[in-house]
Amino acid sequence: MPPVDHQSLDRRGIIRRYHRVSQRLKDELGRDAMLDELALEMDLLAPIDRMTIEACLGRGERLPSDLDRQLNRHAAEVKRVVGEAQAMRFVDEPPNDGEDED
Repeated sequence: MPPVDHQSLDRRGIIRRYHRVSQRLKDELGRDAMLDELALEMDLLAPIDRMTIEACLGRGERLPSDLDRQLNRHAAEVKRVVGEAQAMRFVDEPPNDGEDED
């Protein structure tokens, strides 16, 4: 029996979380969520950092540079997850043999 690829399992869990969070935000916002919104909602940041970021954004303040970098880094991670999710969806689709269905 081949060894379990735990990293692959973790990525699939993150992709599932992305799908759940993105659908919930789409329902709440009435639009697709932005990458930074997804990063905040996917619990990628430490709770204290998330609270500080949300408080700053709620007051219309600029983020401290360290938190801005963290949020951007996690938004980039979400972008990678989106790409992986799209690639997995493509792999999971049945092949089209070129015939149109009637």
